[in-house]
Amino acid sequence: MALDVEANDEVIVPNFTFIATANAAKMLGAKVKLVDVDKKTLNIDPVKIKEAITDKTKCLVTVDINGRACQYKEILKICKEYKIKLITDSAEAFYSNFKNKKLGTIGEIGCFSFSAMKTISTGQGGMLATNSKKLYLKLKKLKDQGRREQGTGGDDIHNHLGFNFKYTNLQASIGIAQLKKLKSRVRKFKIRDDKYTELLSQNKNIFIPPKEKKEVLQWFDIISDDIEKIKDNLRRNKIDFRSFWLPLNTQITYKESSINYANSHFISKKGIWLPSYFGITTDEIEFVCKKIHEVFE
Repeated sequence: MALDVEANDEVIVPNFTFIATANAAKMLGAKVKLVDVDKKTLNIDPVKIKEAITDKTKCLVTVDINGRACQYKEILKICKEYKIKLITDSAEAFYSNFKNKKLGTIGEIGCFSFSAMKTISTGQGGMLATNSKKLYLKLKKLKDQGRREQGTGGDDIHNHLGFNFKYTNLQASIGIAQLKKLKSRVRKFKIRDDKYTELLSQNKNIFIPPKEKKEVLQWFDIISDDIEKIKDNLRRNKIDFRSFWLPLNTQITYKESSINYANSHFISKKGIWLPSYFGITTDEIEFVCKKIHEVFE
């Protein structure tokens, strides 16, 4: 809404993401154009973005899957060439980096999530980031019933269309307090990822999506042709995991042929996120990996 996307405008979204990414455009009556992703990085494919652009394309929403940066060098060139606005869905990429920039600070607006499973959690809710004062002021009105400044709820002036997307002080205080633990949590993520990589990288039946040095993974993920066997053995040993999302084109709201989404479907069927919580111990990671290796013994 802040970027003036309206009904019948086209918004490009990756086919492999949580459905909320697409629903935000759908709420405005915009046409969601799905694009396939890269098989290795899990992120939207710049070549496919270019193929999907028409004269109705108003906006591109990239998703930094699990803290991995999209190919922003190419993507920014495309947006400039075709005069398309860029929103980065960095819900899973808080404190992760693209070169020397934090993810969520690229493009017109960046989006962060503070839901239950994120690096910083306030139960639900999130945050937007922009370098544009004009967009900042517009977003303030959109989130608070069209008011630039919150009043009494009585004789306030509502000079803009707006809604109730306010964030409570209670939620904010919980999030701010956790910022003190942010660097500690990121260090724990690195230790976790290094241990999983050490124990699983030699298994030829498992592919670990690559990670750049400055990227921060939200969770540790693996891809395998034998993923169903791995899932079964983890369940038998009471080890939890999370399956990858179903491709958006398989959901009833965005149903269409799968012919153009081979990578999304491959990834969705073959991948899982492994136990990754802040307090996970080396012994627990070793136990998880042992049960994964058992599948191939």
